[in-house]
Amino acid sequence: GEPREGIITLTYDKSKLEVKVIQALNEDPSNKTIIAEYLQGKYYGYMQGFYNYYLIFSDLGMDKSGLYSTPNAHYYFVDLYLDVEPSDMSHIQAPIGVYEFDVNNTPAANLFKEQFSWYQINDESGIPASQTHYESGKLTVEENKVTLEITMTIDNIQETHKVVYEGDYSLLDCRNETY
Repeated sequence: GEPREGIITLTYDKSKLEVKVIQALNEDPSNKTIIAEYLQGKYYGYMQGFYNYYLIFSDLGMDKSGLYSTPNAHYYFVDLYLDVEPSDMSHIQAPIGVYEFDVNNTPAANLFKEQFSWYQINDESGIPASQTHYESGKLTVEENKVTLEITMTIDNIQETHKVVYEGDYSLLDCRNETY
């Protein structure tokens, strides 16, 4: 990751050639900033004593059935439990605030839970090729901008991903669905 330089010396018979090589700083490839094209998801209503918002950041979006099975898509799932319900049920959004990741799935408000929060990559058929749970994280909801910052281990390398969505979004109202 650090910049460096060196001299390569080539010799042949009595000839000599020196080449100076300079390598610039290479930023840590395990720190990634991703611009999400889509922020979708579902609002499940009052569950386990809190209001459940399920946010899904992605590059290709959910399929037409509202499922996350789009071929070759990357998804970041956030299972958020809050102590407030949406202010506008016709345009459901997570309330403005900062929410922490909870690896222990504690029954408390204003956290996103480990159990149903993860990073997923789909194969060319839309089937999950990999799912990786977060190790730590923070979700920041602002007016027209939502930022997810998480760490996770992929192929034995701890990575930090900052996923940013800017623009309007609305979650599906799934309060009347049965599971």
